[in-house]
Amino acid sequence: MARTSRSERPDETQVIRGRNANRLFAADVLVAFILAIVAVAVSKAHVVGAVAAVGMLLLGVRIRMMGVRVTSHGIQIIETYSSTTVPWEDIERFEIEPLKRYPYATYLVRNGNGGRIPILAMTGGSAHTFDKIRVQVNELNELATNHRSVPPTEIEFLDALK
Repeated sequence: MARTSRSERPDETQVIRGRNANRLFAADVLVAFILAIVAVAVSKAHVVGAVAAVGMLLLGVRIRMMGVRVTSHGIQIIETYSSTTVPWEDIERFEIEPLKRYPYATYLVRNGNGGRIPILAMTGGSAHTFDKIRVQVNELNELATNHRSVPPTEIEFLDALK
């Protein structure tokens, strides 16, 4: 039985995220821990501190989920409070652009109107992380090119004729 690579398996997904998402998660857990200690130590603020600590932990879970999920059908961009799914047919390219406040920002550029979707989990950082993100962006661009060049199946072709 021939082994298939991870990218050839149709149902398996890959998640890409920058180091900033991990740092943000660590900072969030630290703040939640401090709020929990304050809730226990200060008798008047225990309810408020406990609620804030639970809220920070829930935010930490969402931050940990941030990233770009690559599937056989397209890309899902998971941000702090929302997620966007873009099929491969609608993706023109991924790009990195310099910013004023942060060293760089990563975007998904859509076909047609050229609309850009920012990818927060792959934004910011140092020159060292920039090189890693640039490699990941190049891999995403290669995946997008490969998915555009795959000929449609017979059923997809017949559906397109309707």
